[in-house]
Amino acid sequence: MKIEIKQTDESLNAYTPYNKDFVTDLKSNISGCKWDSDEKCWSIPIMAKEALLNLLNTHYGYVPGSKNVIVKITANRQLKGYTESIYFMGIPIARSTGRDSGAQVCDGITKISGDMSSGGSVKNWETRIGQGSVFQLEISESSIIDVDAEYWSIERIETKISKNDLLAEKEKIEKRIAEIEEQLA
Repeated sequence: MKIEIKQTDESLNAYTPYNKDFVTDLKSNISGCKWDSDEKCWSIPIMAKEALLNLLNTHYGYVPGSKNVIVKITANRQLKGYTESIYFMGIPIARSTGRDSGAQVCDGITKISGDMSSGGSVKNWETRIGQGSVFQLEISESSIIDVDAEYWSIERIETKISKNDLLAEKEKIEKRIAEIEEQLA
């Protein structure tokens, strides 16, 4: 799942993958934020835009305006999430709900190869990803630089450019051309 911010007349709607640390920081740093279960997003007061962007950058490496890219990530060692999901750059990769539930990939994630499982005790269960397991996902291009090489290797697969991004870039170029022509006249 990619990160997206949409502004309405009353608020900013932030669409993000679930990350418990992001949720905790959001609730403790921005007054008036609330979960919109119909839209499946966080509704945040417009005046808190800068704080929201800082939190998105901290937890997901998100920078507004950066392009999304498709990447393959490889677990460089066995990874465990104790009573929680396993994350890559703040994005949940695999989750289990108990010792015997097995592990599943999270929304927007594709497992290419490798092992996932659950285990541990009933009260202290774990989500596990085996060393060498490979996944594919879409992330913000700006977040690629902060990968912790002890846990993950990353390979860029393809740049995904939306039609709206291309049209916006075309509009900027046409505007600049018009400015240059005006100065040359």
